[in-house]
Amino acid sequence: MQRVKILDALRKVSELKDRKIIIYGPEEYLVQQFLKKLGEFYEVEKFYADENLEGFLSREEGGLFATKATFKVLLKGDVLTGVLRKKADKERFLKSLKEKERFAIVLTPEFESKKWKTELFQEITKIVEILIYAERLPRETLIKRILSKLESKGINRGLAELIVDIAGEDLARLKLETDKLLEYPGEITPQVVSALVFSGSEVNVFEIIYLLIGGEKKEFLKELEKALLTVDPLVLVGLFQSQVRQLINLSFGNEKGIKNVGTLYSIARKRKPAWFLNLLKTLHEIEFEIKSGEGSKDALKKLIYLA
Repeated sequence: MQRVKILDALRKVSELKDRKIIIYGPEEYLVQQFLKKLGEFYEVEKFYADENLEGFLSREEGGLFATKATFKVLLKGDVLTGVLRKKADKERFLKSLKEKERFAIVLTPEFESKKWKTELFQEITKIVEILIYAERLPRETLIKRILSKLESKGINRGLAELIVDIAGEDLARLKLETDKLLEYPGEITPQVVSALVFSGSEVNVFEIIYLLIGGEKKEFLKELEKALLTVDPLVLVGLFQSQVRQLINLSFGNEKGIKNVGTLYSIARKRKPAWFLNLLKTLHEIEFEIKSGEGSKDALKKLIYLA
């Protein structure tokens, strides 16, 4: 059995696409990227070991309109030891693996290493040809990727390190959080990073203005007050202004440069363009009040009167 690291596997998908594979390790985002690349060659069909194992075992491949051969992927493979309790079921499963030309069994990040020693996995690994390990990328690699992605925002190494410190080293999370920073209209500072990058415990500041737009006054005020405990009010003002400008553009049919258009359209339809223009005007007034020292961080609470 050949052992391959996930980055190497991504580089040579064309060489691995016809093999019998097990994928395991903590970096789920790269696993999904590998499966996505397989889709360039095959119709990838995914099955869950605890829900539709029969679909994976079936010899039937592809739907009525399939234009490619099928590559079957079994997700949550680590539950197989609990699903295949009877000897006959185990033998049937192993026989199916031997008969298949190609497949992938994906184990969750919680897979316990001791399961490799079970009789079932000992037999599975005799059949499998490629063992792919989806390891976390080194911290230095993550920092370089963030610096490259956010180059247009002028961030420095210290800010890239802060992003990793807050968001962690999971690639899916880092992609989501750096996408947010790309959309932020102002300068990226440590305060902005601390406010906008979500670690899993703080309030998600990107959702606050949508509560106001939806008329959810109590929830808006509750989340705003929580955010103001740790976030510079001017950072929030800048974020709200950017979000409202996007909604104004959508209200007038301009989608240029806007991501998640479908979701934002549903929000934009909740109010008339004039309401959004008035909201943006009020945000400009609040920004002036705070910068001039005439208003405190609580100035943002006056937005409640627009709901």
